[in-house]
Amino acid sequence: MSTKIRRILLIGTSLLLILACTIQAPPQTPDPGAIQTAVAGTIDVALPSALATGSPVPTAIVPSLEPSVTPSPTISPTAFTLFTVTPTVPTLSVTVDTNCRSGPGRIYLRVGYLLVGETAEIIARDPSGSFYYIRNPDDPDGFCWVTGQYAVISGSVSVLPIYTPPPTPTPSPAFEVSFKSLQKCGSSWWINFLIQNSGTSFFESVSLSVKDMVTGVTLTTQSNEFLALTGCSKSHTIDDLDVGESHEVSSPAFSADPNGHKMKATINVCTKDDLEGVCLSQTINFKP
Repeated sequence: MSTKIRRILLIGTSLLLILACTIQAPPQTPDPGAIQTAVAGTIDVALPSALATGSPVPTAIVPSLEPSVTPSPTISPTAFTLFTVTPTVPTLSVTVDTNCRSGPGRIYLRVGYLLVGETAEIIARDPSGSFYYIRNPDDPDGFCWVTGQYAVISGSVSVLPIYTPPPTPTPSPAFEVSFKSLQKCGSSWWINFLIQNSGTSFFESVSLSVKDMVTGVTLTTQSNEFLALTGCSKSHTIDDLDVGESHEVSSPAFSADPNGHKMKATINVCTKDDLEGVCLSQTINFKP
């Protein structure tokens, strides 16, 4: 091999070593095109001399510059269970049969009843928290107020809206009375009257005066209760006659049968005990 060819090969080898060091030097990324151009230039220089002397043509080995890519692991989506919390609608039941009124208080008109064993949805409460606005058990499309005195609450009422009660009606006592029935037990007879509170005040006391126009016997009674007797053993008593409420009241017992006799009765009801407060009176004539 001639000295010239050796020199050419030495130069080409040196270039390849320099280029290899450049490729491995971080952090620069070598340009594949530039390396191939340099190698090609070296070959072009050596090729004519090699062909002229019959020497083997040097072959350039270009290292692969393709980056090694490690496949990322496939991440399976984690299944999450979404829980929907359904708010519990508070409900109300009572331990005593309770009036349901147009407002929170006895002065308001009774529009329904919530009886023991019934349950009603609570819609709102009054500012004091003493009354609840519920669906009217006697009218599915209506609403009314009940006192919390006998209430048993199911669910939370802390998130309920607070309703402002309707204006308090101006007290206006009124009532209607009518003959109901003639009752008998042994040798005693008494008369039951039906009293209906048709005003906007409740009554707490009552008095009766009943006269048999045939015999001239007059019997009177006074009470802070409204007592109704039926037969010899049944009785029903209420303390007050609420707005919109009706109840029977019994007269004292006659010792003679008044059946078919003309009778006259005067009934007084008052807004306070012992016939005090505002009192109203009605007189009726009837025949039992």
